[in-house]
Amino acid sequence: DVNVLVVAPAAVRIARVMARDGLTPAEVEARIAAQIDPQRAAALADFVIENDADIATLEARVRRVYDALLGPAA
Repeated sequence: DVNVLVVAPAAVRIARVMARDGLTPAEVEARIAAQIDPQRAAALADFVIENDADIATLEARVRRVYDALLGPAA
């Protein structure tokens, strides 16, 4: 088994959840506080993908992990 973690800066995570779920910053922060610490999660992961840019950058980062795990796609 392999663990892949996708992480984003806290401010980005908060903004995304607020936009998606209509929550307040405090509600989102409470949810985040209930989750595993991102640094601890990263220490446990085999691969960490930073999700701090545009979708094209994220796709390229995912592709690198995919290729490392399964080999380049045809």
